[in-house]
Amino acid sequence: MIQEILHVSSRCGGGKSREAIRELVRHLASMQTVSETYLFASSTLALSGQNYSFTLAEISKYPQSQISVKKVDYETAVGTVADAIRNLLEGGFKGVMFISHKALAILSPQLLRDVRVVIDEVPQQLAGTLMVKHDPSRQNTSWEQYLQFSQTTNGDEIVSLVPNVRASVENLIRDIRSRFDDTLTFSVADLLEHLLVGQEPVYRGKTTIDGKPCQMYQAVYYHPLKKLVDNVSYLAVLSAQLKDTLFGFICVELLKLTIVEKPVNESTQLEKKHRNRARIIPILSGGVWSTALRKKPVNEALVNAQGQSVSSTLAVGMFAQEFAERILGRQDFMITLNTEEQMLESLEVRGIVRTTTKVHGMNHLTYLDHAVYLAATNLTPFDERIYRKFANDRSLPIAQLLKAIKVERSYENAYQCIARTSVRNQPNSLKMHTFIVPDYEYATYIASWFETGYARVLTQKSFLTKSEYDRRAARQKRLDTLVSILTQRRNKKAKLKDLLKAADLSRAAYDNHIKEFRLELHLKGLLPSKPSKGGTLGDLYPTLKQTKL
Repeated sequence: MIQEILHVSSRCGGGKSREAIRELVRHLASMQTVSETYLFASSTLALSGQNYSFTLAEISKYPQSQISVKKVDYETAVGTVADAIRNLLEGGFKGVMFISHKALAILSPQLLRDVRVVIDEVPQQLAGTLMVKHDPSRQNTSWEQYLQFSQTTNGDEIVSLVPNVRASVENLIRDIRSRFDDTLTFSVADLLEHLLVGQEPVYRGKTTIDGKPCQMYQAVYYHPLKKLVDNVSYLAVLSAQLKDTLFGFICVELLKLTIVEKPVNESTQLEKKHRNRARIIPILSGGVWSTALRKKPVNEALVNAQGQSVSSTLAVGMFAQEFAERILGRQDFMITLNTEEQMLESLEVRGIVRTTTKVHGMNHLTYLDHAVYLAATNLTPFDERIYRKFANDRSLPIAQLLKAIKVERSYENAYQCIARTSVRNQPNSLKMHTFIVPDYEYATYIASWFETGYARVLTQKSFLTKSEYDRRAARQKRLDTLVSILTQRRNKKAKLKDLLKAADLSRAAYDNHIKEFRLELHLKGLLPSKPSKGGTLGDLYPTLKQTKL
């Protein structure tokens, strides 16, 4: 088992893959005979093809060296991709083999033993959630004969395999993945494999398909990741960031591995941040972007900075597209939407480039200077529920886990999309890029990928959700009430109990508000920065005598 993961980081377009391949080829060319096996796993076929072609070009610079390179995918494999990879590895392949993240996830432990692995971009196939929605009245139920169920003390229904069915289940998984049995989905194969491993519990619950009740099987999986780190002799990840991902969280918090930030070599320094100028405009200056919000009418969901409702009756998602078009005018840009999202007709007529959130390897959009990202990729309530169970069962920090998933699924996704534009190119001080993103947290995350002073977050034209505006207004009211009470108390206008009664505030609520606003009250000169011991007036006003409150 390896003890550390090497992380090569840079901004998007900073040359991680290119420089890593150059160093790898140089390393292999230095051998008389290549004696190492590298699996170079990419997230998409397009990215794998680019890396493969660049590797061949680099190898041509070493005509005296014999370095084997193979690209194995559904276009090149004879039979299944898994079989093609297995045949090469069992045949003693030495050199570099380009495969997908998905293929890497399903390789057996025996094939991974002592192999050296380089992963381009964070591989979501190695750790995540499984979810199978199953309607027995309309779908093949043959696989359920291998399942048994039990209930926990808190009412959860746990799924496991019945005894002595391993061989049958393994055969079924093989039939599904080879498409010999095309009546079952790959997600069923993933679920059965998870049950075979038995590492984390599978829960069964109830949900709906097209409004009809059905069963839902759900689990957190990371056995492909554990299988990898237990067997390979070397693992490096090339990505913008790694620690704030589910992959990184599980490596550090659960598997107790160390992530080591490492340069490609001592003489190559990759650019960590962009040095192009950008203005970043969030749709929301307050509140959180979500799938549910996108579908609400604007006049019911959004307000301006003064708390006035926005008059439009469009759904928030369509209104956001109109907002972006008003900001960018006739300038060309790319827009990222969820697959099911309708695109504004005026944008379609103009031929505005549309992408999904799957953009790795898409480097043909650098002629565009501006981008709009309006996709919603939040955790579903089902996913959050299962991650909370996972964290509680393993005594893992749930807040840190949910933050990592949020960064990976939402903020990093947005950054990867806007970085398809010319912002990834070498700096051009005459050009200003404009990026329109869902909310303030997206904006500040993207701005963090720019050198200080190169990106500005502008919220003058942004909106707030009504719920966020109401929350802020209620907070301000609490603060104003406290300021009034403490000011009058300091000026000896009335006793505390009378001031609390006049404000219709209980002592418990008052104490909680003091904790909430301690910093603000300190800055206003109404509280010390830290409370001293003892519940006395001296805690609040050190100049007063020590009288019990």
